[in-house]
Amino acid sequence: MSSGQSHAPRAQPPDDGAARRRWRWRVNHTWGGTALTAEQTSVVSLECQGGIAEVIVDAPYLGDPAPDSPTGRCDGLWNHEVVELFVCGGDRRYLEVECGPHGHFLALLFHGARALTCDDVPVTQYAATIDGARWRGVLALEQRWLPPGMESANAYRIAGQGGARTYAAAYPGDGAPDFHRLDLFRPLAAATATD
Repeated sequence: MSSGQSHAPRAQPPDDGAARRRWRWRVNHTWGGTALTAEQTSVVSLECQGGIAEVIVDAPYLGDPAPDSPTGRCDGLWNHEVVELFVCGGDRRYLEVECGPHGHFLALLFHGARALTCDDVPVTQYAATIDGARWRGVLALEQRWLPPGMESANAYRIAGQGGARTYAAAYPGDGAPDFHRLDLFRPLAAATATD
């Protein structure tokens, strides 16, 4: 992906800062639909308040090696241990956020499946901590980068290396893993939502 691709996001509805919106997804199935145990399940939350959107990850830690780059933004993070959240608007614009256990992240915008429009969405903060067999990450970005008319999403986890690589999803699919399958996204109402 070239670093020169950039489009300003369309404006989101005004946020008065008073109401917090929150959605939660449980990444608790393999890509093929087999149920995972509680220990294998990742939880991904999206919280919006005061013009800031936070993606919060609580996931199993498999101990995969860190990317060979400094912490921060990392192209190709999907080749490593990672949890991803895809949030889509009504016009097929969607935000992909990737969080890794070693302090790496990536945020991208698309308009239609795999049609990249911005490969460097500004992340204001990312922190990750590993605690034994689990890790937690919190990523913050301006809420204006969320797709207009936000209505559906899916969350995923990738871990392991070589033949031991595993793919998990909140809403699984069939065939080869393809996280850009917008037909697998479910309405935000399907996530645990709180105001």
